[in-house]
Amino acid sequence: MQQTLVIIFFASLIMLILVLLKNKEAIKWISLLLVNTLVASLLLFLLNVFDLLGQYFIPVNIYTVLTVALLGVPGLLLMLAVKFFLLP
Repeated sequence: MQQTLVIIFFASLIMLILVLLKNKEAIKWISLLLVNTLVASLLLFLLNVFDLLGQYFIPVNIYTVLTVALLGVPGLLLMLAVKFFLLP
């Protein structure tokens, strides 16, 4: 059962990629998202390495990187606000 689900998942993923590669607009969006993700992960990494946030540490994981990649600077400020007000 589990092996069947994995095969269906990868087959669906391959078909989705093929459909997206035929559309020029989708390729632009995907490349823009990839560039934003790389920049966001580098920004979070540099902020943590050089301790520019003081006592605050924002972990570099898929959720924080995609939040900053999709929202930009407001996403980074959102991460800081969540860390400051909600998390100990």
